[in-house]
Amino acid sequence: LSVKNEENPHGDIEIQFSGLRPGEKLYEELLIGDNVEPTAHARIMTAQEVFLPIEEYDTLLESLDFACHNLQHETIRQLLVD
Repeated sequence: LSVKNEENPHGDIEIQFSGLRPGEKLYEELLIGDNVEPTAHARIMTAQEVFLPIEEYDTLLESLDFACHNLQHETIRQLLVD
């Protein structure tokens, strides 16, 4: 199989560039917030994020697990917002 283009008009596969579709993004931004700092590479940034201590994280997961199993939707929302 070969690509069909100007150089190879008898190719098997034609590729058409249609641009971005509605809702499509050209690139992704993975950093949220204002705590972004540059790195040695001009196009790579880093973020200083706040981490929960493991004990708080475990407690939160247990609470979420309980709320999910008991269909406590409002509790789930509140736990995720806080």
